Amino acid sequence: MEILFFIKAAFLFLLGTIFGSFANVLVDRGERKESLLGSSHCDFCKKDLRWFENIPVLGYFFVKGKCSKCKKKLSFQYPMVEFCIGLLFLAVGFKTGLILTLSSSWSIIFETSYFLAIIFILSAIFIWDLKYMIIPDRLVLTGAVLTVVYTVVQYLNSSCSIFSISCFVTENLLGALLVGGFFQALFVISKGKWIGGGDVKIGFWLGFLIGWKHVYPFLLITYVVGAIISLILVKKSKKGWKSQIPFGPFLVISSFIFLFFGEKLLYLYERLF
Repeated sequence: MEILFFIKAAFLFLLGTIFGSFANVLVDRGERKESLLGSSHCDFCKKDLRWFENIPVLGYFFVKGKCSKCKKKLSFQYPMVEFCIGLLFLAVGFKTGLILTLSSSWSIIFETSYFLAIIFILSAIFIWDLKYMIIPDRLVLTGAVLTVVYTVVQYLNSSCSIFSISCFVTENLLGALLVGGFFQALFVISKGKWIGGGDVKIGFWLGFLIGWKHVYPFLLITYVVGAIISLILVKKSKKGWKSQIPFGPFLVISSFIFLFFGEKLLYLYERLF
């Protein structure tokens, strides 16, 4: 049991670091409109990386954070992203029960695969918006399609009626309308100054993802996290009050919180309020 637990945990973490490496490539090459095919190379001198330099997390430390040819310092973003997505993949394994069960059913494997895909897409959006202040439509659309497919499969295997307010499909649709509609209203009122078009699009998807019951605490946590980080950046003089601060990363952080702790937070919220 302990050996199997370790093997599953190690596999998910390593898989996460590999996808973390791909997320770095996807974001940087996607922004530069470059092909995702081809070997990894130094961003400065374009030297192809050796095999051990491509090892997630460890490769960065093997070269001491510098290109072996031009000696320019490499961004710590790369190992950090790989490590964090590795941890998130590991957390998904615990959430779905894949790691803790001796034999995994197809339903657990399906659920785990879905959440791993969502975590990867949200992570890529986090990096892209934080680094380039853009939320790519294709990533949001891919995530939305996966969520709709997953919901349809869950619905076909359930006994609830879509016409019932208590049905999870109805809750998801209402969540999409509430979050997306709220962001759309902010966009129209401010003429795009308070919130961007990409935030509106991802708002519809995330609203569907979390459901209407979680909408208020989801938005509350999003804005609280955003306010705290913005104040820290202003205090450290990294950003001025008039500087643009991407909103997407705060939405992603809040989404992660609700994906892993949504039911517990909803219970706590209902008890307090």
